Amino acid sequence: MAQDVYQTELSSWQDAQSLLQKQTGKNITVMQNDTRWYGLKAWSQFLGFAVIGKFPIAVLTIDPTDAVRDSLPDVFHKRTKMTAEDFIAELAKSIPVLDSGSYRKNVESKLSEHGGWTPPEENNLSTSLSRAVLRLIHEGIIAGENLSDAGSRIHLIGRSNKVIETFSHLRLIEN
Repeated sequence: MAQDVYQTELSSWQDAQSLLQKQTGKNITVMQNDTRWYGLKAWSQFLGFAVIGKFPIAVLTIDPTDAVRDSLPDVFHKRTKMTAEDFIAELAKSIPVLDSGSYRKNVESKLSEHGGWTPPEENNLSTSLSRAVLRLIHEGIIAGENLSDAGSRIHLIGRSNKVIETFSHLRLIEN
């Protein structure tokens, strides 16, 4: 979830292993062989954190949209609107592998130690969470709003770490 979704291609165990070594150093073992890679691919798709392409090869694409969509009732707690900052905090409690989540912070600390990964700038979401929020907006499930008197805002990030949207609040659209 911490990877730049526009720069990371994971089509094989060798791709994953190379990325792991680059970002964690040679002394840290996360996965020892391709058997665990196939398990990660299957479970990440099942849990809603990725999609697997079918043609021409089964590329794992990081996309937590399904996981975020499923957690929206817990995140909004019967509210229909909340600050973007509160949205991210509640989402991190519900899905701790996403931005600001406890598991995510632990992973980021390991990645940062070896210099193979750069964290997002302050108030910028990761490209993976940005992708999920944008997809949910385009699906009409949530809406982003900018209120002039809001204290803080989050930035959704696209290719080349460019800000593509900024919101102070998110609203759950009732069906």
